[in-house]
Amino acid sequence: IKKKTNIVKKGASFLFFRLLESIIEGFHTRAKELLDRLGKLQWEVTLGNTKNFSSITTLRKEANDLWKGASSLKYPTDSLIKTGAPTIDKDYIHYFEQLDGRTKDLLRILSNARQMIPDAISLYDSYSSHRLNQVLKVLTIFTVIFTPITFLSGFFGMNFTHFPGIDYPL
Repeated sequence: IKKKTNIVKKGASFLFFRLLESIIEGFHTRAKELLDRLGKLQWEVTLGNTKNFSSITTLRKEANDLWKGASSLKYPTDSLIKTGAPTIDKDYIHYFEQLDGRTKDLLRILSNARQMIPDAISLYDSYSSHRLNQVLKVLTIFTVIFTPITFLSGFFGMNFTHFPGIDYPL
C-alpha cells in the first residue's frame, strides 16, 4: 500500500507512465510466450508431429491481434516525446523515452513472431510433402511389380483356341 501512495504523490505524469508501462509489460509477456510456443511448435513439426496445423493458425491470429494492440501503443509514447505534451512534467520525459524504446522492442519481437509463422507453415508443408512422396514411392514400387504380372495373367488367362503355340506342351 505504501508503494501505491508513492506513485500517487509523484503526480499524474508518473501515474500515466506506470499505467503505460504495465500495459507494455503485459504485451511483452504475451509476446515472449507466443515466441516460446511458436518455437516449440516448429520443433514438433521438425520431429514429425504434423497434427498441430490448427495451432499454427491459432498462433497466427494471436500474433496479428498482439501486433494490432502493440502498434496502437506506439503513437502515445512517440507523440509524448516529440510534442512534449504540456500535461507531462519535463522531469518524467525520460521515462516516456524508455517506454518508447520498449514499445519499439515489443514491435520487433512481434515482427519476428509474424515472420516465423509462415516459416512454420512452410515447414509443415515440406514435411507433409515428404510423407506424401514416401507413400507414392511405395505405391510406385507395387505398381511396377504387379502391372506386368497382371498383364500376363490377363493375356494368357483368356479362353481362345487359335493362338500360336497353344497346342505345344511346355
